[in-house]
Amino acid sequence: MGRDKALIEVDGVPLVRLLAQRLREVCARVTILGRHQIEGCEFLPDRDDFKGPLQALARFEPRQPYVFLLACDIPLFDARLVPYFRQRIGEEQAAVVPLRSGKWQPLCALYRDFAFGELRLLNSLGENRLMPWLDLLDIQTVESAELVAAGFDPKCIASADTPDELRKLVRGYQAER
Repeated sequence: MGRDKALIEVDGVPLVRLLAQRLREVCARVTILGRHQIEGCEFLPDRDDFKGPLQALARFEPRQPYVFLLACDIPLFDARLVPYFRQRIGEEQAAVVPLRSGKWQPLCALYRDFAFGELRLLNSLGENRLMPWLDLLDIQTVESAELVAAGFDPKCIASADTPDELRKLVRGYQAER
């Protein structure tokens, strides 16, 4: 992006604040991991910039049986995903993770608290990528077609990794409103 994704504004609101507001609609507790504290949310600051999310998440201690992870670069996130994923998770499954274009979206997913033990183990072994974590977990996958059938726009799980991707997502959203 060339700058801090969390501070990019959509409809005049920084993404980190917009996404925290959406999560607070459906979650009893919201914790921000990163550099930006938001009023009404718990905060766990990043220790190291650019080390990846696994390292920051390894320091997080879940205080609820379910944790929804959301990256700050998913501008069209729909908070209704949280209860929808909660309904989808099986008794023994560690997570519900959506697929977008055949790729897991681990930072727009619901996890059980026990899944973080595996994450901490990987971190202690020097791993810094999230995909090996998913390989260790029993996951319920949600395909884009399932999201559409449930009334979601599949773009609600789309991350924006470049300014152009962000413009396209937001422009399409604003045109539809």
